[in-house]
Amino acid sequence: MQRVKCVEKYPMAVMGAGASGLNPQSVTIRMHDGKEYFRETPMITGMPVSPMTPRQFERKYRDCASLTLNQSAVEESLDLLKNLEKATNIKRLMKIVAKIGQTEA
Repeated sequence: MQRVKCVEKYPMAVMGAGASGLNPQSVTIRMHDGKEYFRETPMITGMPVSPMTPRQFERKYRDCASLTLNQSAVEESLDLLKNLEKATNIKRLMKIVAKIGQTEA
């Protein structure tokens, strides 16, 4: 018995096709008793019309940056990013994130 069935309701636009790719996202959960739960969001979070909260940004940044940076580098770079508008230069931030893709010794 198949427990999960994924149905693409709004196919992603092909790159260069002129579409924005900002399609609604939805999920429907159908229970064994036939009851359904549906939720749709017209715009994915993180787009200009639906920005992330600072907490959402921090969580996503930590999740993504931790794939290539160690914990202290993630936290230091996040702190620098949170105060970017006050920065006089970004040398320290660039030094930290430039290690992305390089193996740490």
